Amino acid sequence: SWLEKMEQQGYQLHHVGTIGTVFYFVKGEPRCMSYHAEYMSTVESSYFSIYEDAGWLKIFESWSAMEKWVIWSREYREGEEKPRIYTEGSSHLKRARRMASLYTILFLPMLFIYALNANREFQEFMHEGTTLSLFGVLPAIAFVLFLSFIYRMWAYYIRLRKHYSVLNS
Repeated sequence: SWLEKMEQQGYQLHHVGTIGTVFYFVKGEPRCMSYHAEYMSTVESSYFSIYEDAGWLKIFESWSAMEKWVIWSREYREGEEKPRIYTEGSSHLKRARRMASLYTILFLPMLFIYALNANREFQEFMHEGTTLSLFGVLPAIAFVLFLSFIYRMWAYYIRLRKHYSVLNS
């Protein structure tokens, strides 16, 4: 949605950084672009050709072996229906739930460890009067970051579920 709004303002996506978190734009004419970010755990060899044959352009592909993120784009004319990759909500919801579950399973042990470390550091600070060090504050910051990431993943899934329930009613 954000990328599509940028295109409407004339900021054309030039490329995406190596890890997929930095986006580079070139100022140009506003365009009607449809973007789609897709997450999958495995990729079959025919996967890319199916979308490319349908007119989608691969903008970004993650390098991770554990998970695969791909960003697709497709230009369309004003007045035309916006192209979409997902035609049924059940597959979109299934992927969003799988992604949220995977990150929850991966990050819960780290949350537990960071919470214990932050609690230990805080107890020492309160009872022994020691000063808070950078190494004492970092676990608390990491805890908040990982917790917010899990929250955002599940919030995305819930928004999608509500969106598709409204469309189906």
